[in-house]
Amino acid sequence: WSIHDGEGVRSTVFLKGCPLRCQWCANPESWKGNPEVVFFEEKCIGCNRCLTVCKEGAITKGDAFPSFDRDKCRCSTRCCEVCPAGAR
Repeated sequence: WSIHDGEGVRSTVFLKGCPLRCQWCANPESWKGNPEVVFFEEKCIGCNRCLTVCKEGAITKGDAFPSFDRDKCRCSTRCCEVCPAGAR
């Protein structure tokens, strides 16, 4: 890697739980170190199985796909276990 500007392709890597809290940070969401469930909308088949197993009420029925409330999620991973498409 280089600190000098020039030709070429640049990549940005975001690290989960970064402790630096830089004022110019391009991804402050990465500051949180707690685990989070990822949702891949393009994989979701709309079966809504995740809705029925989420005891925290973090997943609700959306227009086309389930809606996900990260503040309510406790990362029990039940939604991941029942998803037949691997969207969670």
